[in-house]
Amino acid sequence: MPSAATDNPETILVVDDNPITRISLGEVFRERNYNVIEAGDATECRQALEENVPDLLLLDVQLGDVNGMDLCREFRADERLATLFICLISSSVIESDRQVEGFNVGADSYIVRPISDDELLARIEALLRIQRAENALRDSNEALEQKVADRTADLARANLRLQGLHSIDQAILHSLSAKKAAEAARTHVGNLLPASLVEVWALEGRGDGFIRLAGKDARQKNREFDPPLFELLDRIADGEIFQSTNSKNPFGGETIWASLIAFPLSASGQILGVLLLASTRDEGLQDDELRIGTEVARSLAVTLNLANLFVEVNDERERTRTLSRRVLDIQEEERRFLSRELHDEIGQHLTGMKAMIQSN
Repeated sequence: MPSAATDNPETILVVDDNPITRISLGEVFRERNYNVIEAGDATECRQALEENVPDLLLLDVQLGDVNGMDLCREFRADERLATLFICLISSSVIESDRQVEGFNVGADSYIVRPISDDELLARIEALLRIQRAENALRDSNEALEQKVADRTADLARANLRLQGLHSIDQAILHSLSAKKAAEAARTHVGNLLPASLVEVWALEGRGDGFIRLAGKDARQKNREFDPPLFELLDRIADGEIFQSTNSKNPFGGETIWASLIAFPLSASGQILGVLLLASTRDEGLQDDELRIGTEVARSLAVTLNLANLFVEVNDERERTRTLSRRVLDIQEEERRFLSRELHDEIGQHLTGMKAMIQSN
């Protein structure tokens, strides 16, 4: 209950058409440091409730313009006043059946006068203690409901991200080329993570340059190494995520990003490229967002590695076919050569033998 001095005193609205009684009650409560609002009739009471909902309404049963019980019933029908504690008070309407009627119309307490100031204060403070407990319970329930709502939203977001990761995996694994896989990853990552820029760069050949597989301008020609690229490769060489703030794109571009994150694309211990995310958000990516980027980078790296192996196998097959055609060409040339040799030598011998026979 409020003490003689409190930082946030509770407010009591006293409604009584007798000004002496109203003022007397107001002084009793003010001495205990309650905020007191006074109203002399139903109109003033409604106006006071429109301006501010008090902690407790002390309502005289017999007002000049309306019956206090009717007013209590009216307030209980107002959703805005659902938590308002209403205490009816009367010095004339004191019969037990009328008190029961007061409770039935929605009153939380019914005080019969005359009553000492101490008892009146004790009853009022008991009601306010109940209200404080109800308010605390209501706040606790609201906080719990908010936590449940937040947790439900987190689970929903997590489910959407899992679905997104599944879609990315499917899109990447069903891609027939490194470029298509990179573009699929870039599109889906842009929907899942708060990145203003998503690019996929692949390391070329023996590591003499980068080529952009997907990004703002995937048609850009190969870019030779420069110091920022060397630095980036050194940072991700061990497979660790690289993050920086207030950075330029190390692959070119004048935009300064609040955060820059590079996910290494590595397979079989070899760096194949970089999944680069840039954001204007100062705090960068959260832990769960970094996990998503890492999972995407792993799937993409596997696909890039398979695409590279597929290219190597195709190149080897082409070389084998070329060698086979060359062998066949050489064999054919050898056959033609032998045919010519045999034809010319045998023809000469036959001609000579024919000449000898004719001469004899």
